[in-house]
Amino acid sequence: MLVPDVNNKEASVALNWALLVYLCVVAEYWLYTWYARKHTWAYIKATYKNSSRPAGVPLAGPILETGARSVAISAIYEIPLSSMHSAYLTQIEVTRNIISNYDKSNYMLRYLVIAVDLGVPTPHIFIDGRSQNRFRRKTTDLWSLTKLVHKKNKINDLEGDFYKYFDVYTADRDYLSALTIVTPDVMLVLRNQGYSFDYEIHNGRLYVIHEAKALLSTAEVQAMLKAAQSCLGELIPQITKHKYHDAHRELAYQADRLHRWAAGFSILMVGRFFAKVLFCLVVGVIVGGYIKEFVAWQ
Repeated sequence: MLVPDVNNKEASVALNWALLVYLCVVAEYWLYTWYARKHTWAYIKATYKNSSRPAGVPLAGPILETGARSVAISAIYEIPLSSMHSAYLTQIEVTRNIISNYDKSNYMLRYLVIAVDLGVPTPHIFIDGRSQNRFRRKTTDLWSLTKLVHKKNKINDLEGDFYKYFDVYTADRDYLSALTIVTPDVMLVLRNQGYSFDYEIHNGRLYVIHEAKALLSTAEVQAMLKAAQSCLGELIPQITKHKYHDAHRELAYQADRLHRWAAGFSILMVGRFFAKVLFCLVVGVIVGGYIKEFVAWQ
């Protein structure tokens, strides 16, 4: 029998093994992410110019700032991006309240954003990378953006298989302005170069949005910059051909829906924690049973 009696010595050994297994798993993941983030940010600091917040220059679009209790920027770096000027790489912490004016209901979401000046007025468009919408180990925050934007602003008749990779939202109900920007060429570039990111175009600026916790390698930084450069290479020719009369219109938001998902994900995180503890306990009990059999065999 491999399962030890809870009253004997082997049960104590099993529980100790369970604790050891759990601590090893947690320590391995924490050390890996800590070292990876430290190495990646050291690369960013050595490669790009550290900057203070430029006066009057927005570093995040409305989809991050709307309805937020506070928006804090913990790091700003000025980056060269083709021939474009005033491009910034920032780490942004957005605090929201599930219950209005109740501080204890706060939750924080962290993002990495590249903000680029396009130089001309644009309609408000949000392009959601669908691969980031699942609540997983490395994507614990980016899911929130698609929950915030209202479904009525979604374009449902995109060309080709673009819908498999992205959802596009626009403030223009007729979709005409958005489709002069999100053309098949732009869709192809986004699909090939940046399907793991979200994009917001607002008031003449492009924002490339990434999961801050997923920034675990220099390759992620380079992929983000490459996606921004490729996107700009297609966007600039498109937006300079048109004059947009709906640039003042804003996307509709549904903060209550976001708060419900945030509460649900919080419960999911607690459930995952106890599931891990239970898994390690089962492993420990099984190992303790083998120890008992091995001692008896000896």
